[in-house]
Order: sequence, then C-alpha cells, then structure tokens
Amino acid sequence: MPTGVYKRTDAWKDLIRKGMKIFYESPAGKTAKMKISKRHSGKRNSNYHKNFSEETRQKIGNFRRGKSYEEIYGSSENALRIKQVISRGLETSEKHKLAMRDPVRNKKLRDFNLGRKRTQESRRKQSESISGKKNFQWIKDRSLMEYPAEWNKRRKAQVRDRDQHRCQECGMSEAQLGYKLSVHHVDYNKKNCDLTNLISLCHSCHSQTNFSRKEWENYFKNKIQCSTSQQLL
Repeated sequence: MPTGVYKRTDAWKDLIRKGMKIFYESPAGKTAKMKISKRHSGKRNSNYHKNFSEETRQKIGNFRRGKSYEEIYGSSENALRIKQVISRGLETSEKHKLAMRDPVRNKKLRDFNLGRKRTQESRRKQSESISGKKNFQWIKDRSLMEYPAEWNKRRKAQVRDRDQHRCQECGMSEAQLGYKLSVHHVDYNKKNCDLTNLISLCHSCHSQTNFSRKEWENYFKNKIQCSTSQQLL
C-alpha cells in the first residue's frame, strides 16, 4: 500500500463537488442537510453565547472591508456560489413581502386566530417585551404629541366612505369583519390629516404597517394615486 501524503487534484475536487451537489439536491440530501442544520443550531453551535471582544470584531471587519468576494473566499467559483446564496435570500425576502399582502393568507390567519384567547400572563409578557425602549420604533416623548383638530370622527367617516368601507389592502368589508375599519396615516405623520394621506385598513393589515414603513408608504401612495386617477376618468 502506498505511503505518504496524497494530494487531491483539482479534477478530483471538482468531481467530488459535483457529486455532493447532486446528492444534496435529492430528497435524501435535503433530509441530511436538515439534520446537519439542527445538529449545529442553538446551544450546539460552537459560537453560541460567545461574546466577541471589540478588538475581535474590528479584526473581522478589517479583514473583509474593501475586499472582493474572490479575495475573501479564495476563488471565483466560491465567490459566485456565495453571491448566488445572497441573491436567493433577497428573492426570498421579496416573496415573503408579497405573501404578507396576500388577502387569502391574511383571511386564513384571521380565521385561525378568531376566538382564540391568550392568558393574562401571556399578554403581560408580550406587552413588556415590546414596550418602551424595547420597541424598535420607540421615540422619546412621541406619545405626548397631540393629534390636530382635523383628526376627528367626521374625517375618519369621509375616508371610510371614499374607500367604500373596505380594507384597501385585503379587500374585506366592515360587514364581513364586524367592526369599523382603522384609518391609517400613509406617511406616519399624525399631524398630516389630508384625505390623500389617509387610507382605510382592517386591524390585521394595519398591524403589518408597523414594519418596513418606507415600503408601505410608497405602496399606499401609489395606490391612492391610481384610485384618484380612476375616479377622475
């Protein structure tokens, strides 16, 4: 039997890489990937609860800063693979955003949660986890800001009448929901009570506007402009 160090050729490495790619795309490979992921997640991960020092963080940042993918990952093939993974992640996030606006999905969630009651302890814990400075939207003294005189029941009724008492996101009517629609400030400025800055939303859709605010703002502005143009025609 030959002795010594055996060095794998590039051709052999490519062959192994192609074989592993074919395997991981198969059902058995996908199951194996899931098991590996679980094995290295949470407390089993070597970096779990590891607090890196500021010096270590700077070293990691300096190593990557200003370098191309090829310089970091060693070859153009590795760089291309990393870029593809990142692009797939971006595509997934876009699909997720579209799914969040799916009226069928939102109706299923409403039906699922209808009548379900959480305990007082559960409500208290959730409230404490997102209240005050713990909330990512927290702004000092924002709750002390007052609404202008134009913000009243009459203005809200005008908006609901204009929107035909239907949620302008999922399309559910007040009769179907069993309550009055919320009136949302498109630019999130509660002092701007112009009709072009207000839109009717159900509670579920209104709660989603707390995230990705800039995207929702542009989305509703375009929607109101299109609706106004159609009415003029």
